Amino acid sequence: FKEPNGIWTGIYIGYLGFVGNQAILKEKGLEMPTSWADFLKPEYNQEIVVAHPGSSGTAYTMLATIVQMMGEDAAMEYFKKFSPQVRQYTKSGTAPGRMAGLGEATVGITFLHDAIKYKKEGYKDIIISAPVEGTGYEIGGVALLKGGPDQANAKTFIDWVLTKDVQEMGKTVGSFQFLTNKDALPPEEAMSIKDTKLIDYDFQWAGENKKRLVELFSRETSTVAPTK
Repeated sequence: FKEPNGIWTGIYIGYLGFVGNQAILKEKGLEMPTSWADFLKPEYNQEIVVAHPGSSGTAYTMLATIVQMMGEDAAMEYFKKFSPQVRQYTKSGTAPGRMAGLGEATVGITFLHDAIKYKKEGYKDIIISAPVEGTGYEIGGVALLKGGPDQANAKTFIDWVLTKDVQEMGKTVGSFQFLTNKDALPPEEAMSIKDTKLIDYDFQWAGENKKRLVELFSRETSTVAPTK
């Protein structure tokens, strides 16, 4: 979990997945989605909340994941069918989890550790799942700024955040991602998703193509990123 040239080092891994409100799902007679294909089913029409790739890194991970899984043309065909199913595009990638917890959304797409955090905060109706076809993920990184002030302390800080004890502190402040230190114990709350199928997500390609793909998504779905 390091950049090949050592520019940054990963401190956690977060899996992209689905969040829902089990009380609303039961009330509407709906199953919790377990695949990307599920979102195209008519019963989920106007039941989905997700951030827009133009305003959210979480949503861009979704976009880049689908493109990498399906190929660009097929992915755009998917999103042209997916977008009319969406009740609201949010600005923030964490918003779908909170909205599901509050009963303001039936299902959404978010990083699963954020949904776990909201459930731990008391949103008891939150339920999560991961797509059976596979999903993308993020790596939270730490890096030293070239020419930045106090380089010695910055290097000490980087070494510190990579230690077992510090990585295990995350769960005490609401961070339920998987950890990069092989000796650190991951949060117990995250173990239910440890077998999530991950794709071979190409971070370099995703970064290089972000502007183009966001513009393509917005054009093909006739949507714009919310500003608030």
